[in-house]
Amino acid sequence: MGISIQKFFAVLFFGSLVLGDATVALGADNRGNRQGKRAYAAWEAIGMTMTPVSGVRAGYFFNPDIAGEVSYGSSTATIGSFESKKSIIEGKAKYFFGDTFYTDGGITYENFDVKYSVLKSGQSIDRENLSGNISNLGLNAHIGNQWQWPGFTIGCDWIGYFLSVSSSSKFSSAENLDASHQVNQENSIKTAMGGSSLHLARLYMGWAF
Repeated sequence: MGISIQKFFAVLFFGSLVLGDATVALGADNRGNRQGKRAYAAWEAIGMTMTPVSGVRAGYFFNPDIAGEVSYGSSTATIGSFESKKSIIEGKAKYFFGDTFYTDGGITYENFDVKYSVLKSGQSIDRENLSGNISNLGLNAHIGNQWQWPGFTIGCDWIGYFLSVSSSSKFSSAENLDASHQVNQENSIKTAMGGSSLHLARLYMGWAF
C-alpha cells in the first residue's frame, strides 16, 4: 500500500512533536534550558543535501523560541571517473513550537567543483579529463528537533528542501574532443546538480552559552 506525500509529511510533523513531548515527560525542560542562552555552536556530523555533508553551525537566540543560524558544510563524492567536491552555506531563521520542535527557513548557496572524462572521439576509447563548476542560489526550509541541556545541545533537521532559484555553470574544454559527448555530459551534470534537492537527517551537536 502506497503512502501519499501529504501523509508522509503529516506523520513526520506529528512524530517530531511527540518525540519532543517525550523529553518533557522524562523531565527535560528544553525551553527552560534555552532561557538565558545567547548563542550556540555545533558540529554537523552528517546529513544528506543531495550528497552527504558534514560541517559546522552557529546560532544566536533572540529569545527561547526564535534563533538565527548560519552553517557551512562540505563533501566529496566519487562515482567511477566522476568526482564532485561540494560546499554549502546557509543562513536561516528558526522558530521553536513548544519544547524542542522547530521549523526553519532561509537562503542557501551551493557550489560544486567537478572532474569528469569524455571520449576524445566517437571512434576512440581514449578519454580526456575535464572539469567544471556549478553554483546554485535558492531558498531552504526544514523541520526538526533540538534538545537543550544546561550546556550541551543536540538536534536534527529531519527533513528539508532546497528550492533552486538561480543556477550558473562553467566547464573547461579541450581540442580534439567529441563535442557531442562533451555537451551531453555537461547537460547531465547541470541537470543533476543545478536544481532543487531534498535534505534528510542532518544531525548536529554542540554547546550553548
